[in-house]
Amino acid sequence: MTWFKVVEREKVELKDPVIIVGLPNIGLIGTQVVEYLISQLKPVKMLEMYSEHLLLPNNATGILVQKDGTLNLPRITVYGYKGEKEDIILVLFDFQPSPLGVYRVMEDLLDCLSKYNPKFLIALSGYANPDKAGEIYAMSNNPELLKRAVEQKAKGEKIVEEIIGGAGVLISVAILRGMDVLSLTAVTENVFKDFVAAREMLEVISGLLELEIDYSDIEREIEEYERGIGIRDIREIFEVEPREE
Repeated sequence: MTWFKVVEREKVELKDPVIIVGLPNIGLIGTQVVEYLISQLKPVKMLEMYSEHLLLPNNATGILVQKDGTLNLPRITVYGYKGEKEDIILVLFDFQPSPLGVYRVMEDLLDCLSKYNPKFLIALSGYANPDKAGEIYAMSNNPELLKRAVEQKAKGEKIVEEIIGGAGVLISVAILRGMDVLSLTAVTENVFKDFVAAREMLEVISGLLELEIDYSDIEREIEEYERGIGIRDIREIFEVEPREE
């Protein structure tokens, strides 16, 4: 039996929510998009999940020491948002689960979220290809969902041979449970944090779910990056920003 702990924070009454899951992947797309949605929508923190399969970036067990000296165990944080058009559950992973435990983590996550009767799940991923950077590709087991994504300027065609890591496993586990899944892949310049691709992903999601999003903060990040102030160090890929409790 594996160690898995759920800490409940606040309760939110949600009706048939859409689940959006962000993991740190190529271009940090999943992390960036979910964090930006959290900053814009101001959702309620519902749950924190801890697992023996959530390891540090060097695949070691332990605890994170932040720049300000605070301590954080690697976790999955779940937020709830009651919207005018759609209720949404936002899921943010600090790190990718370990390869040997990723199926267990995704099963545990969906076990916890199934009680909310989710409408469908959106899994976010990134793919590095400078020739197609900024494009968003949609894949789904539900043709209607795929059509809706294409109407928001995502491309409904094949861009990758497979979706690897936690996002790919999450999609697999969700489909085996009978869930409708929309996979959105943003094409990035390279493996580093890509603000432009994240913004394009945000536009597709906001159109799909009819969200009012202010893009000024991410546009400022894009401008700073283009001026040479942005990420230049691969260590920033593994930086976990402290989140308000």
